[in-house]
Amino acid sequence: MPAFTDSHCHLDWFPDPAATVQEAQAAGVGRIVIAATTRARWADVARAAALPGVYAAYGLHPLYQDEHSDDDLHALETQIHNHPTVAIGECGLDFLSGDSAAQRATFAAQIDIARRHHLPLLLHARKSLDAVLHQLKRAHYARFVIHSFTGSDAQLAQIFALGGYIGIGGTSTYPRAARLQRQLAAVPADRYLLETDAPDQPLCGYQGEANHPARTALVAANLARLRGEPLDRISRQSEANCDAFFAW
Repeated sequence: MPAFTDSHCHLDWFPDPAATVQEAQAAGVGRIVIAATTRARWADVARAAALPGVYAAYGLHPLYQDEHSDDDLHALETQIHNHPTVAIGECGLDFLSGDSAAQRATFAAQIDIARRHHLPLLLHARKSLDAVLHQLKRAHYARFVIHSFTGSDAQLAQIFALGGYIGIGGTSTYPRAARLQRQLAAVPADRYLLETDAPDQPLCGYQGEANHPARTALVAANLARLRGEPLDRISRQSEANCDAFFAW
């Protein structure tokens, strides 16, 4: 069975993370990376990361900026010092909830933490991709993935020029995603990661349902179709990309 990694999942939001992991493993998804959202959830992330094949990323999500404090950034340093961590995130900018100096400062601080601890960034960039890329460029930090990429050709080229990756998930499975599907058909093979964002962003055909990390395999099958490649090749390449990106 081909092997896959869900590079961006909120396993801590599931009522039974252990059962969710077993379901994923039965589908060939042997590794799951949890993207944290707030300091209050880090303990839940750590507990879930104790399960086989599950890895933690700790960070402060921009959508919850009103819940963050300056002390949370100091706590993040302590958290990654005391707990195994494969990335910083989920972090970035979310302009759908409003642009703010506080949001930009929290993101900048997490870029700095990632640099000092030699960790990659799991980036949220809703309605804010140009601003996210601008901050990364100013910081000269290239170890990042744009989670759930849906940008323009010019933005995609800039991501790759900066050395980044894109996350491919459920959005790519919808017929209306014609531009994204065209982009994925030609994306450099060594610059993508597979993801679900579960329980969010259900795949086409599963609208209204909670997403599951097991469906990483379906994301991979859709990508194989778009690229005209065997599923085994998508498996090997995506796993190699994860090994190059994450601090396992």
